Amino acid sequence: MKKSLFVLTATLMASSAAFAMDVSNPFYVPMKGDFLSETNIAYNNFEHGKSEDTTLAETLSYGITRNFSVNGTIADTWLFDAKGVTGHDRYDNPAWGIGLKYNLVDCCKTNWKVQLGANYDQGGVDHHDKTLSAYAKAGYQMGRFLPYVTATMEKPVGKYEEAPTWEGRAALNTAFSKKVNLDAGIIYDWSASTNAIRKTTGERKHASGLGLDSTLNYVFSDCMSVGLTGQYLLDTKPNNVDAYSVGVNFKVAF
Repeated sequence: MKKSLFVLTATLMASSAAFAMDVSNPFYVPMKGDFLSETNIAYNNFEHGKSEDTTLAETLSYGITRNFSVNGTIADTWLFDAKGVTGHDRYDNPAWGIGLKYNLVDCCKTNWKVQLGANYDQGGVDHHDKTLSAYAKAGYQMGRFLPYVTATMEKPVGKYEEAPTWEGRAALNTAFSKKVNLDAGIIYDWSASTNAIRKTTGERKHASGLGLDSTLNYVFSDCMSVGLTGQYLLDTKPNNVDAYSVGVNFKVAF
């Protein structure tokens, strides 16, 4: 789950009537000529503190059309690897990425929501890391409830090229007031690669993981929101690994 952790956050969400298309909506794309700034900071803990890190990321998106946007991301990770779990001792790990989002239907005019996206990312804990990812997301607005599903493929490329990881997420975005909303989901991922397992155990087994995540948003206006995020890893195979993440994100459109 992108090194899998959980986003444990939450309680409540916005709008007693139909859910407005504010920046906290999972299908939001900035309008033509508009920008969206998204700032994320997260603390990640692996195996009861054997490895810890804090990540700060800033993503700026620009609306090309009403339903299509491009984005760029810069990020840095501060790693606290007291027991040598990751094999890295670098405490400053910059990363960058580019991507796009496209809504196949106009989310402001229909209850159906369908979005496609793709990203290229480089850097992080290892500056050689390069990853291509693509996803498809679909949902249906039912008053204050928006159930949706996401399918994602993530593939390391370049120096550390491996088989892809596939991820499925089933989520519910629900509104409790005009100011507070909650997005919560369950995630299952499966890696087609056996390399990492074989190196440590000699076994040729595919890795998989199950986790929960959620984001609690406070919506200041359609153009601004702040959210608490959390992720928790429930189960991994073949080795059971404990991991969680907590963080904050801030979004503003202009």
